[in-house]
Amino acid sequence: MTLLDAARRSLDAAGQLQSLGPAGPDWGGTALAPHLLERVDGFDGGQPGVAALLREIAALSTPESPDGQVSVGLHGWDAAGGPGQGRGLALAVRVGAPDDGGLAVAIAVTTSASGPLLWLMASGAGATDGADPPLLGTDANIAFTAEGALDTRLLMTVTADGTIEAAQVSPGDNLSLGLSGRPADMLSGSGAGLRVGDAALWCGLAVGADGTPHANMSIQLPAAAMAWDMGLAQALLGRVELPVGMTLGLSEDGALLNNDPGLRTSLPTPGPVGPVVPTGLSAVLAAESGAQGLTLRLGFDADLRVGITGVPAQAALEGLRTTVPILIGTEALGPDGQGIAGGPPAGLSVTLEAGPVSGAGLFKLGRPGEYSGALTVRIPPLSIGAFGVLGLPEPGIPLSFLVVLGARFPLPGIQVGFGFAVSGVGGILGANRRVDRDALVAAVADGRVAQLMFPTDPAAAATTLGDSLGTIFPACPGRFVVGPMFELSWGGRLLRLSLGVVAEVSVPSADHGDLAPPRFTVLGKLTMMVPDELAPLISLQATVVADIDLDTPAFTCFAALTGSQLAGMPLQGDLYLLVRGGADPAFVFSAGGLHPAYRAPAGVPALRRIGMRLGVPLVTLRCEAYIALTSNSLQFGARVELSAELAECGLSGHFGFDALFEWDPFRFSVQASAAVAIEVMGETLMGVSLALDVAGPAPWHLKGTGRVETFLFDVPFSIDETWGGPPPQGLPPPDLEELLAAEFVKPASWRAEAAPEALAGVRLTDEAVYGIAEGAWVHPLGTLQVRQQLLPLKVPVTRFAGASVPAQTWRVSEPQNVTDVNDKFATGQFQVLPPEEQLSRPAFQDLACGVRFVEGGVRSADAPQDVTLQWEVRSFLDEGDEALEALRTWDATADVQQMPVGARFHLSDWLQAPDERAESGPQPFIPTFVSEVALTAPVEGMPSFAGEAEARALAADLDATAAFGGLASVTVVETWEVPS
Repeated sequence: MTLLDAARRSLDAAGQLQSLGPAGPDWGGTALAPHLLERVDGFDGGQPGVAALLREIAALSTPESPDGQVSVGLHGWDAAGGPGQGRGLALAVRVGAPDDGGLAVAIAVTTSASGPLLWLMASGAGATDGADPPLLGTDANIAFTAEGALDTRLLMTVTADGTIEAAQVSPGDNLSLGLSGRPADMLSGSGAGLRVGDAALWCGLAVGADGTPHANMSIQLPAAAMAWDMGLAQALLGRVELPVGMTLGLSEDGALLNNDPGLRTSLPTPGPVGPVVPTGLSAVLAAESGAQGLTLRLGFDADLRVGITGVPAQAALEGLRTTVPILIGTEALGPDGQGIAGGPPAGLSVTLEAGPVSGAGLFKLGRPGEYSGALTVRIPPLSIGAFGVLGLPEPGIPLSFLVVLGARFPLPGIQVGFGFAVSGVGGILGANRRVDRDALVAAVADGRVAQLMFPTDPAAAATTLGDSLGTIFPACPGRFVVGPMFELSWGGRLLRLSLGVVAEVSVPSADHGDLAPPRFTVLGKLTMMVPDELAPLISLQATVVADIDLDTPAFTCFAALTGSQLAGMPLQGDLYLLVRGGADPAFVFSAGGLHPAYRAPAGVPALRRIGMRLGVPLVTLRCEAYIALTSNSLQFGARVELSAELAECGLSGHFGFDALFEWDPFRFSVQASAAVAIEVMGETLMGVSLALDVAGPAPWHLKGTGRVETFLFDVPFSIDETWGGPPPQGLPPPDLEELLAAEFVKPASWRAEAAPEALAGVRLTDEAVYGIAEGAWVHPLGTLQVRQQLLPLKVPVTRFAGASVPAQTWRVSEPQNVTDVNDKFATGQFQVLPPEEQLSRPAFQDLACGVRFVEGGVRSADAPQDVTLQWEVRSFLDEGDEALEALRTWDATADVQQMPVGARFHLSDWLQAPDERAESGPQPFIPTFVSEVALTAPVEGMPSFAGEAEARALAADLDATAAFGGLASVTVVETWEVPS
């Protein structure tokens, strides 16, 4: 309807509808006569889709003749006297001679108050000759069929949203129209797409006995064939075409594809096509609406098996798809040849059987445009396994890949001594890929990374990994990952250690900006199977990842127990170490997790408790614990849970605690909870629960609440008790003043600084350079700083080296003309913090550690001396500069060096040290020329004078009487300054 309405608006805007008169007399006896206007000829649709629609209708039109048995054409339509308004377009069909009550049908579009309005009007009865249907089209190659029987006039109007506004029908009315022929194929430039073959389009309307109209449409493609673009394999396999005959039906009940509900159906599987054997074939239809109209996408999926004679390998392609888009809109109408796309297969499997050499591989399409999978090859005595991920290129994203390769040697491996043997070697190589540390830690935590490193069953490992390889190593243009892997074993299969070192580096490229610093990641897997991995009583598997970041800098190490058990009791837990500097320093070591109230630094993952679970008939026991050390705290905790049940009667209980420790004096605080209950038939018969806070020792402090429960009553209670003596006297506190003074007198604590620009234009003696570098001297334009890292300044210090000290604050005295110098300090090492601050304080803080003496704060050894600097001026001009013309009368100016200012001027011309250094006493004086544009030049025949006064008197007379146009003057210099 939208497309027909666009054609109506286009013709109405061109004034072609208003000039039309009533249709000819051959329509006079039909129900269409009051509304049907003359044919519309010579139209121009304007928009591409509209023009295409009008051209197709024009191609189907029959010559306008009152004697014709069949008339098909595009007419004007007048809505006057009907439900619509204004003028519109109508496709009118008449079967039979005029005035004999033959079948007449019109499908029209006009406008209405609610928008476009679609008309269906028909009357009479008749049918085309089924044995010899009329032929339409420019080449008369489209057969037209029509059949209908209507009691009176049939009228239906439908709005754009599908609402039927007017309906005049009679029970038993029926109407059908059809076109059949061989339309053009829908192929891309490469030949992929749909070969349509014979096709038929049918539309029908039937009115039931209750007066309800039922409409349906059918598109039949019985001889269609699909041509697949096989890419690089096409040169070897040839073009693959498979029959895909189908029927698409639309009715009020929905869409049917080959009579199957929905828009996907399985098609009959054809026989072999050369080396290609189809194993599955299906069709799918999808629709998308957009600003340009509606797009139908007809897709075909095929599963193929490929085998080439003489090649001991077979390949299977799964989900090989080609999609044909069909555009229906004002801007385009018909198949989009450029949009026909042959997508990559959803999966690829390969098998190899060549005598003793065998192998198999499976790759699947996971995330869009990315394949991942595994390959195993056995070349006796080696067994080689590989995992890979391949990212297809996209606009702006280059091809990327990553391969993890491992080769295992048969037992006993390559012996290296002390019972150890190399049982496997391999490596990691990736282009345009990087390491995602968060995804890698998550994969270590759940055990997926363990499948990457020399798995015993690569096929099962590939299933476990899924899309993980692409998640752990995502695409990143300009980044490469590479590194070796090896596996050591001890005691045969008793103990295995797999280790890989991955370097992530950048390559120079104008597209990727500055090179990022390299990062190093260490992957490891330790397995211990006792007595043998085929039937282990004890099975321990720990996966480790360590990351070295030279840019931050930072070092992290994460280890996880996964798939471990002790005599059937599952074991689990995580270990973590973080040492980080830079702007956000942190230190964390944990075995089994952290205190629940601890605010972990950024980047620390969730950690599992180290625990085990014992499950035997009737009884279940679970134990878990953790210990952690941070820059501010020592944390420890544990929990035990027990449950036993028999005949709906049971006992359950738990005990757990979380603790913080201090060492000097030794103190700790513990939050503990415990509960035990006896249950019968789901009800508590008796139970006790406690929640306690315990601190101590010396003195001990206990505070808590609890509850006693019975099936008759509940009794809450609380406790708050303190006992024990004061803490014992420890060792005398250290003398911080003595330690701090020792730090400040160390030569390494003092540093002289000079900004690079402070040395510009100044040349120092070797002795001065050495003295400044050693810190013995300070450059007059530089600064001096002193710093120490023993303890922070300007903050209270109540703790040092794990021991309590009297509260004291240290600062630099006489702080005139100084600024603070800061460094990173762990506050918990210098202050006694309450438990909540131990858990919430930042790991390190910027605190004062020294001072920097600024201008006015550095004193020189001797009194400063005032020095008047005399500057040497040079001017560099072109050879033909007119400013020197007045001086060229003097022969002495011939020796003046001249050069362009911008081209040959270099600072080194001014700062060059002389090759030889000479000292002399006072020299005679001589009047000479000087100019802003030239070097000094001697006055020919001018005598020299021992005294400066006589020379200046003569120079003044010469300067007053000579005329140099302001370009030069006469002055007095020592004779050595005048060029010879």
